[in-house]
Amino acid sequence: MKTKEKASLIGITCSRVTGGAWGIYSLGHFMDYTFSDYSQAILHAGGAPVIIPAAQDSDSLSRILDSVQGLILSGGPDVHPKRYGEEPMAGLGEVDEALDAMELMAAGLALERDLPILAICRGIQVLNIALGGTLYQDIPSQVPDSLCHNPKTDKAVNTHTVRIEVGSRLR
Repeated sequence: MKTKEKASLIGITCSRVTGGAWGIYSLGHFMDYTFSDYSQAILHAGGAPVIIPAAQDSDSLSRILDSVQGLILSGGPDVHPKRYGEEPMAGLGEVDEALDAMELMAAGLALERDLPILAICRGIQVLNIALGGTLYQDIPSQVPDSLCHNPKTDKAVNTHTVRIEVGSRLR
């Protein structure tokens, strides 16, 4: 009899919206969310998604990351510039400092555990900061001839080229 392998658990960080956004939920409350595409992709690849709410303390986040085999740092608002040693400037978008704290902690804990990390959009910014990097707060005003990073077209349309290095975990 063939034994079935256990599906790898993959953590996905959530973003948050304030209650009343999108015309739903109660004002003054937060709603955690993530795009179903992430969970569907994990399921399609044979894994099992684990949604990680934005509100976490270090103990519960450590326990979650001890039980998963990978982490997706998903998208969301801008990371507050104080996280990389800068003052906010004009053009900075919406920020969520509690989400910043949780995702930076998650990135640090995942790096300590040598967990594979897939960083998407804001998640790339979080991972960069966790590794000591900085960011442009407002790409259009700080980088001449920059690519539009918030296209008004279908989000399924590719915007960036991605190269996978030989010898990396993805290849």
